[in-house]
Amino acid sequence: MSALWLLALLLPTAVAALLVVAPLRPVVLAMAPWTIPPVFGLALYAPPPLYLDDVLFGVVLGVDLSGEILLLLVALLWWLAGLQAQATLARDPAAPRFFAFFLLSFVGSAGLIMAQDAVSFYAFFTLMSFAAYGLILHRGDAQAREAGRIYLILALLGEAVLLAGVLMAVAAAGEAGFAALRAAVATAPERDLIVALIAVGFGIKVGVIPLHVWLPLAHPAAPAPASAVLSGTIIKAGLLGWLRFLPIGETALPGWGAAFVAFGLLAAFYGVAVGLAQRELKVVLAYSSISQMGFVTVGVGLALLHPAQAEIILWAILIYALHHGFAKGALFMGVSVISPLPRARLARVAVVAGVALAGLALAGAPLTSGALAKALLKAAVADNHLDAVLALAAMGTTLLMARFLWLVLHKPHGQAAAPGVWVPWLGTLALMAGVAWVVAVYGRAPLAAPGPLGAGWDALWPVLAGIVVAAFGWRFGGGIRWPGVPPGDLLRPAEALLRPLASVSLDVPRRRVQAFGLLLERRTRALVLGNIALVERRLSRWRTPAGLVLVLALVLWWSLGYGGGWLGYSPH
Repeated sequence: MSALWLLALLLPTAVAALLVVAPLRPVVLAMAPWTIPPVFGLALYAPPPLYLDDVLFGVVLGVDLSGEILLLLVALLWWLAGLQAQATLARDPAAPRFFAFFLLSFVGSAGLIMAQDAVSFYAFFTLMSFAAYGLILHRGDAQAREAGRIYLILALLGEAVLLAGVLMAVAAAGEAGFAALRAAVATAPERDLIVALIAVGFGIKVGVIPLHVWLPLAHPAAPAPASAVLSGTIIKAGLLGWLRFLPIGETALPGWGAAFVAFGLLAAFYGVAVGLAQRELKVVLAYSSISQMGFVTVGVGLALLHPAQAEIILWAILIYALHHGFAKGALFMGVSVISPLPRARLARVAVVAGVALAGLALAGAPLTSGALAKALLKAAVADNHLDAVLALAAMGTTLLMARFLWLVLHKPHGQAAAPGVWVPWLGTLALMAGVAWVVAVYGRAPLAAPGPLGAGWDALWPVLAGIVVAAFGWRFGGGIRWPGVPPGDLLRPAEALLRPLASVSLDVPRRRVQAFGLLLERRTRALVLGNIALVERRLSRWRTPAGLVLVLALVLWWSLGYGGGWLGYSPH
């Protein structure tokens, strides 16, 4: 079984490296999505942990309950998205570059789920974060460069904050294992500071307000299959980070639990409100992801508030993450099928039906995976006020999905997409409909809660209310029309506010410093900005990004692992 561990991580890494070699690219490119299924074997069989004492500070790879569920999502969704990417990028000369970053992002996403210690988790999380930048920048146009710049700024901010939190947590525990780490954080004198750093560092990936602004910029810039994995799995890395590092189940944290619930509900409603004002399919879906991850954030807050109910809340969070991953993957991959909407009537009906099914699942309609996840969450904590708020949020999700459907129906008609685009999308829809139920039943989730099938009136009325309001808007307003809000929303007023402040801050020293200081400032600023521009231009080509990532990975591997002795650390 140790060979399966190594195959799961080394095979896609090797293929990503081979994509640099021009004569091998056509053959290797065909292999790229087929390097992913070994991870599916890990999710199914959950082999004994693998200990690599000579890598980093001593890596431990394993699969626990959350790992099995999330690895299942990662393996299946990345595989299907990779197959669709092969079809949609068949004539794109930059396809090899895309798949190199695609596979490196996959290795990071899968590796952080397997990681059973804080150091290897952080290393894989960093690899995933920076490799995902290549997916966002793929087109290389002005929109992609802006989206990539905002993403990179927030990613660097998150890495810095996260590194501080991880180091403090490991110092408090005296070791890097997650069980000891969570217990130590619960009683550490710096507990609140550690929790704050962890909450912000991973909250950027989750899309917590106001750290969400990269999502509505990144999704329109990235190809649809990349958006599917960005929304379906990469933002779940932030959720897993919370579950790994926060002292969930160890002690009650009323203040932090209430904060997570408040920010989760804010995201749930804010994502809907701003999403309704959007006019582009993928931007609507990006705000839907912000809203849906708000439900997950609420679940984390409830676990911090009620440690005795942590197990059932954890099940609800994981089932919700699994359901949301496949549903949002199906919607984003559906954009490749929708654009343009097939001219043939039967194909159009199939597209609309598939989109509507995924939308109903997100809204939590009865008998869908979304209803199952919400039933588990409601069963964990009996709170009538929370039930009412979640029902209103489900109504908002229905409205947002109706907005998406309205935009789909107004797409121009054209030639239907190729089978290579359709088949992965249909496969993702099938997984969305059934996988969460299979995992809940065979994983023995606590389904004895009232209304486990989500078939009751509580699950039905928010969806019906949303459909009625949407139908009213369609009939009398020509669709739901809100004043336009630019993608990135809060980013635009922040830019307008900081622009004059930046000019003032630069003007003051010009009048007061000596000529040498002024010259040094100008030269330094020109050098930094020139290097940033150079890096951006080179990142839009092929050889520099993949080679740079691989070289940095090797340097990091040696310096932290084999070179760990000069850092004064030993894994034993």
